[in-house]
Amino acid sequence: WISGTINPTGCSEEFEDEVVQMPDSLVALFIGKMGSGIRRIQSETGCTVTVGKLPDGGMRKICLTGTDDTRAHCREWISNFVKDKAQKATMGPVISDVVEVPDRFARDFIGKKGTVIQGLREATGVMSASLEKACAPGSSLRRLNLKGSEESIAMA
Repeated sequence: WISGTINPTGCSEEFEDEVVQMPDSLVALFIGKMGSGIRRIQSETGCTVTVGKLPDGGMRKICLTGTDDTRAHCREWISNFVKDKAQKATMGPVISDVVEVPDRFARDFIGKKGTVIQGLREATGVMSASLEKACAPGSSLRRLNLKGSEESIAMA
């Protein structure tokens, strides 16, 4: 899933670039909403991450820039991300379900910058959890749309 090579082109003496690859199907999840995934990995590892724009043979190149330690930490983080997503993908068929959430709790359920709903996805393995922006006419409930394995949706 992940392969790495040293790419010294354009490197300073202090930092080196390393190119790893990730399945193109996982890149959107890796980048996250508005780049939140990239910002998170950069914050946690201290490594600068640049995702290539075009897939090559179903894989996308990701450039890691930093010290040996930050690149190693980042490479491990990416490897764990890919393994986790691959494991969830083999959990069975993807199904959809809807849970209704009272509108008055919607803000708390989403959390600041989506942290609560993101935590739900991470804790349960649900592939997608999205809360509709408004209630249906005449209702005080919002629909929470879930996609994932039967097990992950049951946990959510």
